[in-house]
Amino acid sequence: MAEADEQRERSRSPGFEFGENDSLQIDNPLIAKPLSQVKQEAHEFAKLVCENNPDEPLFSKAAAVARDPPNFETVDDLNPVEKAALKREKQTKIWRLPKPLRVTVVLLCLSAFVQGWAESIANVANLTWPAYFKLDIENSASDRLIFAGVNSVTWFAAAILGCGLADPLQGWAPWLGRRGMIVFATCLCIVGAIGSATCRTWQSLMGFRVIFGAGLGAKACVTPLFAAEISPSHLRGAIVMSWQLFVALGIACGFASSLIVFEVGPKEDAWRWQTASIIFPLISLLTLTTTCPESPRYLLKHGKYPEAYKAFCELHETPLQAARDMIYINAQIQVETTLLPKRSSTEGRRRSSQGAVQFVLQDQIQHLSYGTRLAQSFLDKRTRRAQQAASIVMLCQQLCGVNVVIFYSSNILAFKQLNLDGNVPYLLNLGVGLANFLFTFPAYWFIDSKGRRFLLLTTYPFMALTMLAAALSWRHPDEAVRAGLVITFIFLFVMAYSIGQGPVAFTYASEVFPLVYREIAFSFSVFVNLAGLGLLSLAVPFIQVPGSIENTSYPNAQTILLAGFAVLNVIAGILCFLFVPETAGTVISPKQGKINSMSLEELNYIFGVKTLRHALYQVKHMAPWIFHKGMYYLFQSFTRRDLDPGNTDILWTWARASMTNEKDDSDGEPGSESEKASGRDVQVEEAAGQVQQRTAGSADATEQCTLEK
Repeated sequence: MAEADEQRERSRSPGFEFGENDSLQIDNPLIAKPLSQVKQEAHEFAKLVCENNPDEPLFSKAAAVARDPPNFETVDDLNPVEKAALKREKQTKIWRLPKPLRVTVVLLCLSAFVQGWAESIANVANLTWPAYFKLDIENSASDRLIFAGVNSVTWFAAAILGCGLADPLQGWAPWLGRRGMIVFATCLCIVGAIGSATCRTWQSLMGFRVIFGAGLGAKACVTPLFAAEISPSHLRGAIVMSWQLFVALGIACGFASSLIVFEVGPKEDAWRWQTASIIFPLISLLTLTTTCPESPRYLLKHGKYPEAYKAFCELHETPLQAARDMIYINAQIQVETTLLPKRSSTEGRRRSSQGAVQFVLQDQIQHLSYGTRLAQSFLDKRTRRAQQAASIVMLCQQLCGVNVVIFYSSNILAFKQLNLDGNVPYLLNLGVGLANFLFTFPAYWFIDSKGRRFLLLTTYPFMALTMLAAALSWRHPDEAVRAGLVITFIFLFVMAYSIGQGPVAFTYASEVFPLVYREIAFSFSVFVNLAGLGLLSLAVPFIQVPGSIENTSYPNAQTILLAGFAVLNVIAGILCFLFVPETAGTVISPKQGKINSMSLEELNYIFGVKTLRHALYQVKHMAPWIFHKGMYYLFQSFTRRDLDPGNTDILWTWARASMTNEKDDSDGEPGSESEKASGRDVQVEEAAGQVQQRTAGSADATEQCTLEK
């Protein structure tokens, strides 16, 4: 109990480091202060928002709610409208959100739609543009190198130029913001698309694809981040995973438009019209961006308090909710001063002791250079753990092999070498795109309620098996049977990917980083994803061995390629199991059985747990629990024996007002709320007490670092 109390006090002090969250507690910095002090600081904060006419009563109520969110009904002066809004906000569905927030979600969807469209037209254009430039990719190694280079340069440019531009432009030009960055990236895409559709040499095609790729990379570095920052915590996964859903829809629509062009247009110039078709959704994206509110977290980070409050109001039902989130988020990000270099964080603590709490992070962040931000995203323990987890998830999206299916199904992986001619490859590509889109929908029901890890760990075994089955199907001697088996298992693989790895990758990476390093750290994780995609695009054409299909005495190139990806799926699943913590939320009571969502700022405490501690917990506790749970279901089916191992230990506690010993000043402030349990449900106090007992008296508890059910 003493260790837990000491850790709580450290977490509220300016010297607390997120890298050492040994108490496994999700903290609220406002709890350490008496209610009267919190309200007084809220009055000062209101003057920052509106100096001429501050709404101090509103911010005072909002601060009381932010200090103890579960017990908001005990706060004085809340009117019926505010109480009703607070009660239903955790049950609000996407279609019930405020209009500006829904428009921003549509912006995310359209941006992802363009990304998917770009991927699909790169696939189908490969059927005709090599012949237009007189490249013999079947028999000439040099022509195959040109073919691979033109395909891969888009994604290398996206990784190097697009990701490289995202942080400097937003750091050096704070007025640009998330919206301005999306506008800039979209303009690059439009220029690249027009140039690619009108070029006359393969060299100019490669050059314009560099411009197009830079726009795609910059857009991919900003849009998911924008969506994560404006989303309610209980819907963050569902909203951000719309990126993958509409990437899949864009792929399907891109394949459909390419099929139309192939059927009605000139065959030799089909690739030009297919490339130009992306301009229409790009113009729509450019128009829609001007109608959305800016990210309030971005504005708060740069000290633009009036603009941030206005953006919060647009994204919430009532001004009270906007003020509450603004106060709470600002309090949480002030603790992020410990993530700054030593000199900056020391200065931040000195100013904090003088009372200018709201200005600490905002003042210091303006003086961080690009090199410092990049270095600290790896040197700081908390950010490094998040970078490790995000990079693993992003890299696994390429290791699983789905983009080989998306990019090279037409002329290398399967459809062309299965002797499918005419428009059949187009139809099959369209089918792959539709399957990718339709099977993403089940993830909506689980990504927030069950978590990101649940989707990854339940789909990777199926992805590995179906990829291996597709590889072995290439060995079947009968051509018709071989074609049916390969296509069937590829579709099953795409189905599993669409439920798990597909929607999780960008969702996970966009939410795990602290605000102080969010742009540059997320850009690096996107760089890992896009660089891996570029390497695949470059390498896969050289794995292909022409003519090997007819010789079934030895594994052909397709068998080796797909079997290799089956092994990589197994490796990816193991990496996710050991090194990827859950970010959807925590379970704090075995009787409760559901995840309590966390804000982006509260994830700082999740990544305060050491990587080794997390991995050991997975091996020593979760792996045996999964095995025994599987045995329970197996034997229950056959013998009806009661072997249920029950639930794993509940590890995380949530800081509550009742856990503090301080009392409010004797100025008439009500103190009843500090006497009430303010955990996330009725069972929280019991769970918290059990955890504290384990922390004080059990050596095994020191090996526990994540929260699973």
